[in-house]
Amino acid sequence: MFVIWGLPYGLGTFYDFLQGQEFLPIEYPTLGSLIPNWLPPVWLVIGVITIIIVTFEGAYRLIQQATLRDNWIDACKNRSGGRFPPIPEFLSEVVVDYFPGMSVSKDIQLLTPSVQFWARLLPSQRDQLLELVKWLGQDPRDYEEKIRRGAPPGGRPRIRFF
Repeated sequence: MFVIWGLPYGLGTFYDFLQGQEFLPIEYPTLGSLIPNWLPPVWLVIGVITIIIVTFEGAYRLIQQATLRDNWIDACKNRSGGRFPPIPEFLSEVVVDYFPGMSVSKDIQLLTPSVQFWARLLPSQRDQLLELVKWLGQDPRDYEEKIRRGAPPGGRPRIRFF
């Protein structure tokens, strides 16, 4: 955006500077004489077209960013130059043969967590787990249903204090 407006402004300012120098042998035309004397509606149309172009360009960038980030795994991979991110520590209970620093891969196996584990997770952590499930090629809805089926008959985990 800066280049669109900054470059012409900088060139115009430089030209105006050159025009004001008295040591130049050539008489340069004024900047005002170089800009056409169009009526205000013409300038309004030019402004509207510029705003439309900038809006579409911004929307294109947003759409491009949204398609690049399907899940946290792909987003981290894009930021780190192609390396897969490590598995978050909170998922250590649901990953088979987990060791600290282990990278996400298609070879990892997930266990179905208990309802208590699911209840302890923050909403963002649940989303991360479900995105991992989807990235591994499983259906997140089926995974959630398996967790629910592991709940006691009342549908809520029972916590024992003794």
